[in-house]
Amino acid sequence: MRVMKERRAHRRVPVGFGAEVHTGAGMIPAMTRDLSRGGCQFITDAALPEGQLCVIELKLTIDGIWESKYPALRVSGRVRWVAEGEDGNQPVFLAGFQFEGLSDAQGSWLEAVIEKYGNDNT
Repeated sequence: MRVMKERRAHRRVPVGFGAEVHTGAGMIPAMTRDLSRGGCQFITDAALPEGQLCVIELKLTIDGIWESKYPALRVSGRVRWVAEGEDGNQPVFLAGFQFEGLSDAQGSWLEAVIEKYGNDNT
């Protein structure tokens, strides 16, 4: 049996955000499933092409309500992978998004959210 080596540079935590994925073709609503300093996984009703450059806007939501003390984070990045999934009986798409060119302020925002809402069991 071959053991796969973990390639992630940053710890991922299960944090749910309302998200908007902005592409050249328009905006696609999404919801994050997890988050790290380097990227996130999100779920959406529309497939995005792997390698697609886009901007994602994240808003931390607690029980469906935006946590306003954390202003929205708008960051550029690239779709690294896409997979089909199901939410109940509805088809959905999962995507891995890698942040690119984070500023110090954006990195601090991510680290604060991960510290506050992260789970050591992930």
